Amino acid sequence: VIEGNRRPSSDMKALLYNFRRRPEVMAGIHTHQPYATAVGLGEDQLPPCLVTILDANRAAVNVAPFTISSDEGMGIAAIEHCGDALAVILRNHGVIAFGESIKEALHSAVYLEESAKCYATARAMGRPIPMLTEEEIAAETAPRGNYGQS
Repeated sequence: VIEGNRRPSSDMKALLYNFRRRPEVMAGIHTHQPYATAVGLGEDQLPPCLVTILDANRAAVNVAPFTISSDEGMGIAAIEHCGDALAVILRNHGVIAFGESIKEALHSAVYLEESAKCYATARAMGRPIPMLTEEEIAAETAPRGNYGQS
């Protein structure tokens, strides 16, 4: 704890494991966001079907198998399943989002939830969901400026 009088998160062991294994990661956010968690109950991956997933998380977001809360195993599963993405969905639990800053980790978490909500809604319609092609994914993830924002 850097400041204040609160105890560290019960998931501290898992989060510290993530920091040790991904040195570029300077921030991690663990949430129990409902749509991403729901996707993790029925899927093994939130696929790259939206540009939002790619823009905020860099890749499809995988689902890690269930592990006991408050255990380093949760961090191990997260690292083993996150791949190149800035987030991983924890089956039967929630999400861990990563970033080089707290702003990037929060961006990952917020837009993961938005994407999961769109995906879950589309799945409920019962029709096939069009996926982005490898070429479209490469074009979307290629550096191309900042949309005019600073």
